[in-house]
Amino acid sequence: MAESLHERRLPKLPYIPAKPEASCFSFFSHCFPFTPSFLTDGTNLPTPPSSTKLTTPPSSSGGHNLRPARLSNPASFECIFGWDFSHPKFYLSAEVTSAAQEIFRCRTPLSILHRRYTGRHLQAFKSPLVSVRFKAHGSFPLPSIARPEPLSSLPPMPRLLKPHRMCVCTMLRNQARFLREWILYHSRIGIERWFIYDNNSDDDIEHVVVSLSTKWNLLISLHEWPWVKTQEAGFAHCALRARPSCEWVGFLDVDEFLYFPSPEVKLHDVLRNYSKTPWVAEIRTACHSFGPSGRKKSPPEGVMIGYTCRIAPAERHKSIVRPEALNPSLINVVHHFHLKNGMKYVNMDLRIMVINHYKYQAWGRFSRRSSIAELQPTLRIGRLRRTWDRRTEHRVWERRRLSHQIG
Repeated sequence: MAESLHERRLPKLPYIPAKPEASCFSFFSHCFPFTPSFLTDGTNLPTPPSSTKLTTPPSSSGGHNLRPARLSNPASFECIFGWDFSHPKFYLSAEVTSAAQEIFRCRTPLSILHRRYTGRHLQAFKSPLVSVRFKAHGSFPLPSIARPEPLSSLPPMPRLLKPHRMCVCTMLRNQARFLREWILYHSRIGIERWFIYDNNSDDDIEHVVVSLSTKWNLLISLHEWPWVKTQEAGFAHCALRARPSCEWVGFLDVDEFLYFPSPEVKLHDVLRNYSKTPWVAEIRTACHSFGPSGRKKSPPEGVMIGYTCRIAPAERHKSIVRPEALNPSLINVVHHFHLKNGMKYVNMDLRIMVINHYKYQAWGRFSRRSSIAELQPTLRIGRLRRTWDRRTEHRVWERRRLSHQIG
């Protein structure tokens, strides 16, 4: 539970991690073990030459993202390590091994990994800066919070048997009041750890997380993630953070609930079955979207009891992955990841496991959840109302009461 407090706030530069963990992942990230690589976000990169394959997203930040779901040429970039980026003699450059979306991965120089400092040098040079930049003349390094730790600081390699069968990653904004039902339900069916990425919430989410952690003895980590349009980078970050301790990692929103149509089927039985097949790296699980079910307000008994009408056909999917089987580029499109060569995904049988997505809830709840920052305030409510009306009318609905797991 202490981790929830330690990881709540992203620090301002300069920053030394309280618990050194390994070579690092940059800009959005802390440090991770196992590989001398790091992750960085490209949102604020300088405008590239016309020959590079970057585009400017329609975001308020006016930054740059690489092409979605595709690898880009890493030769256009370089990573730099050092203590003063204003002087070339004070930093080391390193090769970028992959560049995809907002994610850059680089090889950490051995001199950084094997460094040792004592006495006053330890205080003066606690940890070097890490950044990425274009190889173009006059380009500048991207601000970063990553700090690579020497190999002597790394924790021991993990056991072959990981402590958690399944963990969950989610990203949210102002959803604290709905966390209790979501977390307690999933703890009941077998989820063992939660990684919650907070996107600028102002609803006292930290208090809710600490309360759930202490009262129910749950392992919940809270990570501040304030950037716009960076869910893919956040999920890549979470996959790496979960890899040492989680055999499987699910990526769900707080209005999405894993559900087993048969009370005889259990989550760990499903995962154990696929764990026996080494080439299965991802379990794609279809989503059933639930509607307002005649509700005008959020049901006090919770979404799983209160909303009983769903769209008849299943829609998109969400994934449960083995984190070590992901493509090293960490490319993802939120709903699924790219996998290593030779690894495959499977589509889950809807009779065994589905995701109940309480997407079109009562209008008041839907409008609060869907407040899109990019929209003009005067247009937002009208546009959202038209969207809600369009998506909750003229659909083929079926009634489902999910009693056997909620009791």
